[in-house]
Amino acid sequence: KATKDELLAQPYKEARRKALHSFNVKYITNVLNKTSGNVTNAAKESEIERQYLQRMLKRYNIKSKDMF
Repeated sequence: KATKDELLAQPYKEARRKALHSFNVKYITNVLNKTSGNVTNAAKESEIERQYLQRMLKRYNIKSKDMF
């Protein structure tokens, strides 16, 4: 987990990738916790397509059944 200063010292693409990864994991984990792991409700609350959220879960190796 990189700090803000560490991110700023890296090349733009790498810093952006790490910041986006961190944001997405935190956001998805938070919304899944709020919806007790229900992906459909999490997608609705996030105003994104359920299939897109499922792709993000796979990309970031997040298990919705582990949320509560």
